Amino acid sequence: MLARLDLKIGDRVTIGNARFEIRSVVGAEPDKLAAVSASARDSWSARPACARPGCCNPAASCTDYRVKLPDNTADDRAVTALVDDARNALPQAGWEIRSRDNASPQLERTISRFTQFLTLVGLAALLVGGVGVANAVKSHIDRRRDVIAAFKALGATGRDVFAIYLTQVVVLAVIGS
Repeated sequence: MLARLDLKIGDRVTIGNARFEIRSVVGAEPDKLAAVSASARDSWSARPACARPGCCNPAASCTDYRVKLPDNTADDRAVTALVDDARNALPQAGWEIRSRDNASPQLERTISRFTQFLTLVGLAALLVGGVGVANAVKSHIDRRRDVIAAFKALGATGRDVFAIYLTQVVVLAVIGS
């Protein structure tokens, strides 16, 4: 916003009917992924300043709050405790609370769908591969019919023939893998 309006720290701007002084620039937003949208805010203000009459019109969204924890408590347990406390204190508030674990619900849904798609593709590939292996084994056994008949004529049982060709198929599968 500063570059677009050719402003610098110390300049004053008017938002709605309220005047603000630019005091600092936010270098990085930890939840930037969650803020990527057409309605993303370009300016931040302390809550009391935003509550001034005329600051926000009724159509504006002045209800997004970001909480910065002290550096010594900015771990996952502190974030979880803060979220749990907020939900327990006002369970009917209808808040959507996001933390770094769930910064973008849309992205989480997209990743979940992509995972389901890849699972489906993997199962389909496994099925096609299984059909291919079954056809290869059937072809191998069909080519060995004369040998199987000779084994049977010499007194081999069905179990013996099965064991011989199962061993061959397993060895071929290991070599193929």
